Amino acid sequence: MKIKQNIGGIKYELVIKSKLEAAIRKQAREISEKLETLKSIATGGAPDIILEKTKNYFRGKVPKQALKAFDDLKGIYVGAEKAVQNTVSDTKSRGPGWVAQIVTEVYNIKKTEIVPSKAESGKPKKMAGTIKVEGETMENLSLVYTGRMLTPTHFGMTPKSPPKGKKYTLKQQVLKGKTEVIGRYYNTRTPGGPFAKRSHNILMGTGNAKEGGVNWIPFQRMSESRTDLKKFTTIAMPQMITSERVAPKLTEKLNEEIGKRFDHNMKRQLGTKPK
Repeated sequence: MKIKQNIGGIKYELVIKSKLEAAIRKQAREISEKLETLKSIATGGAPDIILEKTKNYFRGKVPKQALKAFDDLKGIYVGAEKAVQNTVSDTKSRGPGWVAQIVTEVYNIKKTEIVPSKAESGKPKKMAGTIKVEGETMENLSLVYTGRMLTPTHFGMTPKSPPKGKKYTLKQQVLKGKTEVIGRYYNTRTPGGPFAKRSHNILMGTGNAKEGGVNWIPFQRMSESRTDLKKFTTIAMPQMITSERVAPKLTEKLNEEIGKRFDHNMKRQLGTKPK
């Protein structure tokens, strides 16, 4: 796994490399080798004794079930290739959801902020980043995540707006079940307040008047200058995906889900009812 710095945010490419891939390719090679052996025997590319028996085989001097074995083997090979293609398509459409499931088990962020989907009519959707699916085969399939450093508004920040004329303690919960204090506000024109030379992280207006926009986010005043402010940020979506808490679980999840989809698609190709 690797993280790339990108203008405007952090970019991370999640390359889908599951254990299933090697198994599929091994199976396909074995089937292909068996097919080539049968073809070689049938066209004279085998020892004389075997060739003579094979010619008799194709003349119908052996049970017809033997011919069916060749057709079945070929059908399995073709079916496996189609099952791989279908599994790639399934992974491209379902992969972002699998990733979001694991991320939201660890981090206190809404799944809808990670999975791209259509927003409700008239309401802009707040996303933690962007996702792009690249590649057309199991070998080069990848999910590319790009995201900026997020503010606590994505992680259950309280309060969401400053209570007028009252002091408050600013909190967030980035990791599920772990609430932490990130700032404190005291009365106006007192140490730590918005007019102090230096403040704690306190809520300041963004001027965002758009529907669904964020009106208040934490800033820290660094000096007497009104413009000398430092925005408080937490973590970016690509960093959540590559964290030690998420990455191992994500690898396990992808192997499990891709395996299920291949099994389902293989059963469809072979004409058996998927579970």
